[in-house]
Amino acid sequence: MSREVTIKGRYLESADQLFECACLAEKVSGPDGSSTDRLQKGGIYYTAMAVGGYFKFRKHQVEVRMICPAARIIESKETDGAMRLWRHRLHIKPLNGGAVWVDRIIIDAGIFTPILARYAKFIYKKRHKRRNVIAVETFVSRSYRAIKPGLPTFQAAD
Repeated sequence: MSREVTIKGRYLESADQLFECACLAEKVSGPDGSSTDRLQKGGIYYTAMAVGGYFKFRKHQVEVRMICPAARIIESKETDGAMRLWRHRLHIKPLNGGAVWVDRIIIDAGIFTPILARYAKFIYKKRHKRRNVIAVETFVSRSYRAIKPGLPTFQAAD
């Protein structure tokens, strides 16, 4: 059963400033190992991940599926050997002179799904704190979305 992890952070910076920061490629490399400075639609990037120092994912692949500057949305499909599914949607919305940054991740890793969902909650919350978030909320719930190759993971209403 897949899990959906939601992390909401409130910021004093404008939504446009935060989106510009989100488009910068942090600690990722291209398919040939070269470094890159900005994410691009259709781009495939690699990074290393470790869960508590025990489970290591050296070739975590991130494929940027969509970047929409007007709506401030980035969607990616992430894979490696242990995960069946890791879909990430980042959406930044203006709010009262600041902004709300929402990360939604749908994860399916078989019997490791609960562990990886908690890891995602922890790591994304930590990323928000590094960006000087004012307040952050996190949720983990079961995902009942039909995840099939021909269907979009996130709908327009999301």
